[in-house]
Amino acid sequence: MYIGEIGKRYEMTLTLKKRFSFPVTIGWKTEDMYIYSFEDADGNVYIWKTTAIMGMDKEVPLKNGEVRIQYDFVNNGDTAVVKATVKEHSEYKGTEQTVLSRVTVKSISHVPTKYEIAEAKRTEQLKTLADGDFVWNMPYRQYKEHYADCETLANSYSVEYATIGVIIRKGRLVNSGVRGKHFGGYEFIIDGKYRCCYRAVCVENAEKRCRADYPNSTIEFHTVYR
Repeated sequence: MYIGEIGKRYEMTLTLKKRFSFPVTIGWKTEDMYIYSFEDADGNVYIWKTTAIMGMDKEVPLKNGEVRIQYDFVNNGDTAVVKATVKEHSEYKGTEQTVLSRVTVKSISHVPTKYEIAEAKRTEQLKTLADGDFVWNMPYRQYKEHYADCETLANSYSVEYATIGVIIRKGRLVNSGVRGKHFGGYEFIIDGKYRCCYRAVCVENAEKRCRADYPNSTIEFHTVYR
């Protein structure tokens, strides 16, 4: 439905559903024209056509105690409190929409990014680690072949090294079958950059297997997981 009286200015809370742009010639120069499509809590549609990029200045505190001004953009899915003038009421493909002008952003509520969601999950996973649990950074192939039953740590996959953090719960590394000894995880650094893990009863056995797999590489012991 149409919202507001034409020519009047209102404060409203809108969620940005989509944005697209196309080039337009204004005078002697070419600029991008943006069309923003919003909805309010009741599902009413609003449109704003402008050459401005929607957002607002915000203060970002620095470590030295100073404050830096940074432009905060409104992205798809974000909800913003704005002040805007109702320019006209129109209809597009059977949908009534309120066309806005002179939109000023007062505040922005951002939708969490995939990275932020994963970081929150990672924090919660680390809180569940009990005595005897640990995170083992192992080659992804090793995880799929031998530890697919274990939970992986969010945001832990390394594209460069093809490793992933795997949560090993207490008791997952079973008795080795050798009296008085248990398997441990031994991690080595290959050629100063790649990480590789081996499951063995001692570091010597793990290193022997590592050198057999990487005979022409520089191998340095890094850490052990029990």
